[in-house]
Amino acid sequence: MSETGPYNPHFIQDIGAAILVAGLALAARVWRPSVLARRRLPAQAFLAAHALLHLVMIASGHDHYAAFDLIAIVLPSALALYSRLP
Repeated sequence: MSETGPYNPHFIQDIGAAILVAGLALAARVWRPSVLARRRLPAQAFLAAHALLHLVMIASGHDHYAAFDLIAIVLPSALALYSRLP
């Protein structure tokens, strides 16, 4: 345990979201290269997945810093997704 540090479920969820988005981006590049024409898409998808994790934590009452998470995590994600609109 001393080599890896204590178990951190939130960090594992973040890594899972990053791996999921990376896998989807690679799949999209293979099947539909035009989907990734804008290079921001994978980054915005990760921000959305990460914000979704935080929203679930807030809704379930497991977040001790809900206001901070809404301002620092969810709002930037919403702005990134808003920037995708035509």
